[in-house]
Amino acid sequence: MKGIAPLAVAIIVAVVAFWLVIVLIKVTLKLVGLAIIVALAAGAYFVVRNMIGSGNAR
Repeated sequence: MKGIAPLAVAIIVAVVAFWLVIVLIKVTLKLVGLAIIVALAAGAYFVVRNMIGSGNAR
């Protein structure tokens, strides 16, 4: 019975660590997606601003 307890603890720790890695990957992907959206919006803003400033906004 002494050999089962450490094995059970090791399995629980491994499952929790795997779950945390999955959560961190999800959060990272959401932040990368948000950064891409912000970059696209900023690029569109500057393109439109330059078109209006140069008189080519037709």
